[in-house]
Amino acid sequence: MSINITDIEYSAINQPNHFSISFQDKVALYKHYMPFIQNGGLFVRTLEKFSLGDAVALSVQVPDGSDKHNITGRVVWITPESAQRGLPAGIGVQFALDEAAPLRSKIEGYLADMLHSQHPTDTL
Repeated sequence: MSINITDIEYSAINQPNHFSISFQDKVALYKHYMPFIQNGGLFVRTLEKFSLGDAVALSVQVPDGSDKHNITGRVVWITPESAQRGLPAGIGVQFALDEAAPLRSKIEGYLADMLHSQHPTDTL
């Protein structure tokens, strides 16, 4: 299944709990990045059912044109369908500690001028 949501493309790979996410621009990445999560994390839009602590694998393409980053993590956040404020359904995935540094550094460097913005995100 592939979902194209404005400037983000999600693909569920033929493996359980594995998502491929391509961010087309900085705003899309900003709306999904969770810097307040230890090790960093991403919000993944999905209607699939998950439980807190479930293992998830991500292939992430940031908009700077670099290669995809493959990372594992665990579900630390669940936004159900019909959440308040019209937030999209999905899961927050905390990056695994031993894999987090390169992707987190890449994302935070790319979003340096936006990280402390007051613009709404899909998470809070």
